[in-house]
Amino acid sequence: MKKITFKKLGKMRLSDQIVDEICKMIANNELKMGDQLPPERDLAEMLGVSRLPLREALKALEATSVIDSRMGGGYYVRGLDIAHLVNALNMNVSKSEEVELLREMKEARRLLEIGAIELACQRRNQEDIAEMEIAIKRMEFALDKGDITSIMSTSIEFHACMVKAAHNTLLDNMMACLYNSIVADRINTYEKQPERYSFAPEDHRNLLQKIIERDIITAKELLKEHLRDAY
Repeated sequence: MKKITFKKLGKMRLSDQIVDEICKMIANNELKMGDQLPPERDLAEMLGVSRLPLREALKALEATSVIDSRMGGGYYVRGLDIAHLVNALNMNVSKSEEVELLREMKEARRLLEIGAIELACQRRNQEDIAEMEIAIKRMEFALDKGDITSIMSTSIEFHACMVKAAHNTLLDNMMACLYNSIVADRINTYEKQPERYSFAPEDHRNLLQKIIERDIITAKELLKEHLRDAY
């Protein structure tokens, strides 16, 4: 039998384990976009680690745009890019396949949301409408401040509320996973082309109006156009 030599596997660095744990929590929707992480001291205690590897992990997550720090202190969740999502879900996907996987996720989002908005037009109630309205107002506030991350998070908040208005729990959970993977890609796009988010509040308000009117045909057409422009 041919002799094969294997290298000994080194132990995974503690900071890398922390990165993996936080990414898995985002992938599982335990941490959502816009959520603030606990203070460093509390987070270290929760994870059972010292503050040094935690700081290394937070810097690594910030460098890859999974989290960001804001004025006033604290770290906030931005979302997972496709590479982090693949790793968090233990998927065996090559680098070239990641691009195709992201394309498929965007495609799945379009199909699911178009179905969701039809159900939302039929099933929405006043509470659903109020939640979507709040998301739009937050979006307008973020636009006034020029806060791209908050514009993106409130856009996702609106779409999540729209899906929730379909009153289908399985659909709601499926979309939460997709939003976590797509959002980082969209933030990067918006940062490079800031003019693309200037019409975000108006686009979402038009969608809401058609949901209120229960105008399924126009709502679906507006959503198709909105998602096409988003990518």
